[in-house]
Amino acid sequence: MVNGTKVRRAETCTGNSAVNYQVMDFLTLYRADPIEQGRIVEVGIPAKSVAMVAKRMAATKSCLMEMLGLSPASVNRRARDIKPLSAVDSALVLGLLRLVGQIQVMVV
Repeated sequence: MVNGTKVRRAETCTGNSAVNYQVMDFLTLYRADPIEQGRIVEVGIPAKSVAMVAKRMAATKSCLMEMLGLSPASVNRRARDIKPLSAVDSALVLGLLRLVGQIQVMVV
């Protein structure tokens, strides 16, 4: 549960089920407390999520990676090997997801 909102367990590449989140649930990620955000970064966001986020934002995966300063080789390798992004890359992606969540709150 994140801030009183029940969320489903998302797949984490490390098998750690302590972190509950859905990568595409921008509002929940925006409302997550700092400790939960730290856990998400520590466990790592699944690398395959970069493509899903890009699609949801109507952008190309390469464009999104360039905007965030992510290495395409690293992201593609980690996605292929079903591994999470590094902590630094996860923090960058989480920051973008939280920004989208904040915008959703302001618009809705």
